[in-house]
Amino acid sequence: MSNNQNLFAELIDELLYFGSGAQFEQEINDAKDIFSKTDQQEIQLSTDAGFNDWYIHDYKLKSELYIADLYRKDNDLNKDQKEILDSVSASILSVFEVRGEEGSYFLKDIFTQRDYGIESQEEIEFLDKKSLQFIRLYPYKGQFVLNTESKSLGYNFKEILVKTFMEQYNKYAKSLGVAEVEEFAYNNPLMVYKIVHILEDLDAETMYDNDEYLVYQSVFLYTELNKILEIMNNHPLFECSLEEGGSYVYKLYETEAKENIISEIVLCDNRLESECLNDIDLQAAKKSIARSVGRCSYFFAG
Repeated sequence: MSNNQNLFAELIDELLYFGSGAQFEQEINDAKDIFSKTDQQEIQLSTDAGFNDWYIHDYKLKSELYIADLYRKDNDLNKDQKEILDSVSASILSVFEVRGEEGSYFLKDIFTQRDYGIESQEEIEFLDKKSLQFIRLYPYKGQFVLNTESKSLGYNFKEILVKTFMEQYNKYAKSLGVAEVEEFAYNNPLMVYKIVHILEDLDAETMYDNDEYLVYQSVFLYTELNKILEIMNNHPLFECSLEEGGSYVYKLYETEAKENIISEIVLCDNRLESECLNDIDLQAAKKSIARSVGRCSYFFAG
């Protein structure tokens, strides 16, 4: 950890302590509701999945201020402390590629394609260069300081991450007018959290052996469950066999005669998993799923 990372980490701890005071109890409850808000059109986040980081950096209080704003009012800060606090308020949360070579590494935002020079190469040496990095950056003295916490994501997630982000950006631009991609990303950190959360625990294995039989599996990802359900409920090849606790199970038939089931489909946690007993059925199921709900989902694996 570099000296500047230590300075930022200490201030973040102070902000969290300050923002956890009794006077913020209702604000914290409201923030948790927003952070974990879910319905059939949204992605659910557990409050364990980065809530403190989002609350300190990105949550706007009812007063339209941030925790950092109130901390500044309540404390007599010196020039250096104010500068660090300004950097915290202007932080950037995104998914990055590590580019460059030893001694001159930099980060490239996969959504905006912007490059970020890092204040200390010591900070970036500890990142996995072969993985995407979900991390927060602080602009500081003409360079950027890395938050000490990061999550690594496989490069196989890059296309899905970018497609999902751009889908949300295009919806925003269409409904509210044109906005710069960078501005949209900066103003929607919770959306970035949710996009990453879809993929974070996804098992990329396409087959598994349960000691009794072999299951062939393909996985699709989606963000809007209602659209998926509407299509499948009105499609002659799909038949819902179970709905329980936000999860749905469908049978996929080979033909409209519904004589031969080729796949069992499970929809849960923004994933559509198709399970088949052989590779021929797997390939047929993938084609049927892509033709029917391909506009609302992204093929991931299998």
